[in-house]
Amino acid sequence: MSATVKKKINWLLQLIVILPTFLSVIYFGFIAENIYTSEATYIIRSSDTQSSLGGLGSFFSKVGISRSNDDSYVILSYIKSRDALSSIEKVLPIQDWYTKKGDIISRYNGFNLDFYNKKEYFYRYMYDMINVNFDSSTGIATISVNAFDTKDAYLINEQLLKQAEGFVNQINLRAKQDLITASLAELKNAELQMKKEAKALAEFQKNKNQDANLAEYQQILINNTVAKQQFEAATLSLRNAQVEITKKQLYLERIEQPSVSDVSFKPARIYNTISTFIITLLIYGIINLLLAGIREHKD
Repeated sequence: MSATVKKKINWLLQLIVILPTFLSVIYFGFIAENIYTSEATYIIRSSDTQSSLGGLGSFFSKVGISRSNDDSYVILSYIKSRDALSSIEKVLPIQDWYTKKGDIISRYNGFNLDFYNKKEYFYRYMYDMINVNFDSSTGIATISVNAFDTKDAYLINEQLLKQAEGFVNQINLRAKQDLITASLAELKNAELQMKKEAKALAEFQKNKNQDANLAEYQQILINNTVAKQQFEAATLSLRNAQVEITKKQLYLERIEQPSVSDVSFKPARIYNTISTFIITLLIYGIINLLLAGIREHKD
């Protein structure tokens, strides 16, 4: 191998492997700020019992608690939504926390770029700082919030849970309004029809001596009876709807309150440094093989 080739290889090694690894050591060893994680767990339950639930779900079933995976996914989506973030920003100065705390690389808009100081960019940044996980076998959901201060992580997680509880209440209220509105409309129509048929019967009975018609009278009686039965059915339907609402009422039951971590496990300093070295070494090896192939082709 000629001296020129050796110099090129040495230059590539320094540029692709040694320099990135050195920068990684500097950043993760001396610059990167600690990130603290607050975790909370909860379950979405209702009074409506379900069967064929295993594990922890079986326990909840025995005490009259069930959960809906569909509802849980909806609530998890809300927790990661722009609406939830906007609601939290009305209570906590979270953009200031993530802009002023942390190192220049990991905090939001660390280089203070005007075009990057937008709500949408901040939402995307927070989307990575807030993690949600759902175990479909137990129905347990976990919220993890990462922040540069342990108290900040706790407060944000607590507000996320409160927002989720409020969202569950909105779901219950909307379902109640829809079901009750439909049942009341059915009852109102049945009541109007019953009054109409009762009035027709009263008028017929009042004028029966002047213009008696047995067939018409029987039809009015039948209509009156049907109208009463429909009213009774609508009344029963309303009562059943009220019972169904109670059975389907959703509750966000906290299992573990937001934690206050006194230990930071992020960033993974040693792991990230070693990963940088291995990845850059692989890249260097690939480039070196390509260059060797080019040299052989020229020869």
